[in-house]
Amino acid sequence: MGAYMTNFRRIYLFLTCFLLVSVTNLTAQSDRPEMLTIYPGNVAVVQHLIEADLDKGLNNVSLGNLPENASAVAFFTLFDGKLIEVDHQLPHSGADQLLRSNVGKPVVFIDGSNNRTEGELVSANPALYVIRHDDGTFSYLQDIRQYRIVLDDFPDKFRNMGQTTLQLNSEKSGTQTVRIFYRTQGLAWNAEHAFVLNENEDALDISSSAILLNTTGTDYENVRLRLIAGEIRLAGGGYMPRSEMAMVASDAIGMRDSGFERSEAFEYYAFDTKDRVTLKNGARKQVALFNTESVNVSKTYRYLSQAYGPTVYNGRVGVDFEIRNDPDEGLGEPLPGGIARIYRQTTDGVELVGESAISHSSVGSIIRFSTGNAFNLRVDERVTEQRQLQGRVVERDVEVILFNAKNEPVSIELSRRVSANEQIIRSSVAHSMKDVNTAVFDIDVAANSETTVTFTVRSGN
Repeated sequence: MGAYMTNFRRIYLFLTCFLLVSVTNLTAQSDRPEMLTIYPGNVAVVQHLIEADLDKGLNNVSLGNLPENASAVAFFTLFDGKLIEVDHQLPHSGADQLLRSNVGKPVVFIDGSNNRTEGELVSANPALYVIRHDDGTFSYLQDIRQYRIVLDDFPDKFRNMGQTTLQLNSEKSGTQTVRIFYRTQGLAWNAEHAFVLNENEDALDISSSAILLNTTGTDYENVRLRLIAGEIRLAGGGYMPRSEMAMVASDAIGMRDSGFERSEAFEYYAFDTKDRVTLKNGARKQVALFNTESVNVSKTYRYLSQAYGPTVYNGRVGVDFEIRNDPDEGLGEPLPGGIARIYRQTTDGVELVGESAISHSSVGSIIRFSTGNAFNLRVDERVTEQRQLQGRVVERDVEVILFNAKNEPVSIELSRRVSANEQIIRSSVAHSMKDVNTAVFDIDVAANSETTVTFTVRSGN
């Protein structure tokens, strides 16, 4: 946008929802959508280009095939002049209104087998359409969606439906490129990632894609595409979904095999397609973001000890992974948040082992994801004794038994939440404080074996 400020003299805002003008003498022109900037949250900004022969002074130029919801927002323009008025002719609701305007006139309904029902349209109630035939008989149709409709008349009020006309005051005569910007809904994108673990589960390949969706009612052909990641404030105090956090730029690796180029955009991050794209109405398009190989990953089995509840049998042990987003670890790329599908390489190819939602990751951050719970690991735990001491002080002895049915040893991270008035005063295994409220025991469990951990929690003042 900054480059446009140096090439054009003014930016003018104009609210279209309150203005109507008569449309006459449209200026000769060609117009096309040039660029889509899509934000997560079903919001986009469209840049439309008009090549128009303008006279000095007032000119009317028209835009066709705009999304219907574009009429409720402000347009602004960049050219040698200023925007005076915008007239948006709202689309009519469709076949129902068109048929109501043809009551008393000839009409033909043709079904999928080319059978014809024709005559005078007597009633166009959406619940029941009545056709009177030349012999005086009547036909009744309840659902017209299956028919093609032939009419003798097309009312004038339908001819310009959906057309937007801009009145421009040009500072000079001649051909100009008028850049028009407007916000619309119905264009959305989200990121999806394939994480493919190697057989040792200590490294993975990443294949990331942008999933694009167009429900605007409008086709966008051969346009430039920019995808924005960032926490962007909307009018009314809201924000775009949290799935777009600001990210830090890094040129350490580059986006390998990517269909996009990346750059910082204000306080956000932008992915720009290298080639133009076509996005048809109703289309769901997948476009490659980037591919990265041999990224280091760490795997951890985790169990969170329960807080004084009933005895736990067959507690589940989670399978968690972490990636450090760093060039030395094989990544060093801003990674858009989205759904990560985790696969594992096998002798037969790959198998799906889990899915996880991940947040946006800037360079230097940690990417965390989980594949689910381990089948061959389980935990039993119980409070074996509780003692009331002086005042409100209570001590509880806790026993945790970790079972490993695997044919190989494992290490399980056993965590225990500790509130502000609690402390672990003794334990059978040394622990560390991950933070002020989390105690962590690293427990080794032999193959096809079990390990028991005991600790005492004192609470109260």
